[in-house]
Amino acid sequence: MRYLDINLVFEACKGEIPEGYQFHYVVEKCLDPATWEDEDGNKLDSEALISKIYQEVVKPLETELSQAFSSISSDNLDEFAKTIDIANWDQRIQQNARNDVPEGHTQNDQQNRHRKRPRCMSPGYSGRSSAGEFSGQYSGRYQRGCADYATRYLPNASRAMTIDDKDLASRFFDDETISEAHTDRSRSNYRLCKSRYLAVYHKFIPQSSTLPKVKIAILDTGIDIQHPNIDARLENIGDRYNWLIDDETANVRVATDMSGHGTFAASLILDYAPDAQLFVAKIAEKAPLKASVIAKAINYAVSTWEVDIISMSFGFPTCNMDDYHELEDALANAHAKRVLLFAAASNSGGKLGRAYPARDQNVIAIHSTDTYGNRSVFSPTALSHDINLATVGEAIESAWPVYLSDNKSKALRCKSGTSFATAIAAGTAAFLLLYAKIHLPDKADALKSRRRMQALLKRVAEKEAVQKTRDGYHFIDLSLFSDSLFGKSKEFIDETIRDVLNT
Repeated sequence: MRYLDINLVFEACKGEIPEGYQFHYVVEKCLDPATWEDEDGNKLDSEALISKIYQEVVKPLETELSQAFSSISSDNLDEFAKTIDIANWDQRIQQNARNDVPEGHTQNDQQNRHRKRPRCMSPGYSGRSSAGEFSGQYSGRYQRGCADYATRYLPNASRAMTIDDKDLASRFFDDETISEAHTDRSRSNYRLCKSRYLAVYHKFIPQSSTLPKVKIAILDTGIDIQHPNIDARLENIGDRYNWLIDDETANVRVATDMSGHGTFAASLILDYAPDAQLFVAKIAEKAPLKASVIAKAINYAVSTWEVDIISMSFGFPTCNMDDYHELEDALANAHAKRVLLFAAASNSGGKLGRAYPARDQNVIAIHSTDTYGNRSVFSPTALSHDINLATVGEAIESAWPVYLSDNKSKALRCKSGTSFATAIAAGTAAFLLLYAKIHLPDKADALKSRRRMQALLKRVAEKEAVQKTRDGYHFIDLSLFSDSLFGKSKEFIDETIRDVLNT
């Protein structure tokens, strides 16, 4: 009965728990009976149980704790915790009021509402929250979900709980599964998928130092240029710009990645577009804050870097922000200048629709699948009136900043999310554009149209002329298999691309 109660509470509240937190994953593991059984369904012995508890519970929480409290030593953590009101999600306890409040009553609501949050507590907290900015403050969502459950299922629960109606935070669309939780099979399947793609790339793109260049800008959390995978391809890095620097005397070309997300996505683009020039715009530390900052980065990428493609692995849940019109104008300008825009659809599954800017009419939204083309559970539901492009976004292996890695010699992570499907799709688009520049030079410029690139990606996804979509998605998967476009003759490929671009 206790298990059922706990499971009911979690089911009612889990939609309100920040999905990027390992707490979400750990509780799911704890409540899954299969976690504590062997392959034959038998209970684990003591030694195996201890190991399982560490791998599935302790280690993920330990990692998250070390990141969240990176500015506080473990020795001082207990003392610091005494100053925090855990029930109110990391709000400081007011010393002068601690003993003066009668039991069953709360502090002054106005004081609670404006009390500052300590900067070190939440991994997603930026310290810059305002009405027009999104800073990863989740307490309202979590408390609202639990309050709804208490009202419906727990008759003795207090009905006096007041909920602060906060907007959902902007975010990068990653961290659906921690690195260690991906199965060996899913990792292996991704490597095979990637190798099939690269076989296509190397067959049709000759090794030459005089290839026409395709320029890609990535708007993300920066890049670790000292990572071995990045350092080996430094000639592919065209430029870097840190849009978070306000100090005019600081070097804006320093775009150090303190999150890992940007390095991971940037390395993916270089994997899938090994001959492209990559331009790195740092627009966030942990989560995108201001639409106006992103707009500046887009305008700079278009006018100064003169890129062909912009990759955006993030999203806002709403466009109702004071400065969103600046981002909207920047997207429209980029589209008018024939720059291809790719954005992650979102990671909220069926709970929410596409995020912004993926919803924008000038942007190509990218969804996530597994390596078989099945919709990822976190990927949003397909739209009936649009082309729903998708590619693999599960168990993706890529570079992770050396200074954020436990294994300094390897510095790789395995992650899932529409973020990484977007980076892969942007790299794939770069391949198609380069193919056109080499083999169909008279048609290359036409492929820089959003409508035509979207149409070609849709055609690449088709394995048969009368094929239905899979889960409503057009699964972009390049290979040399005979059913794949690039598994056919060169003449057929060129004729097909011409037909698409002529429509």
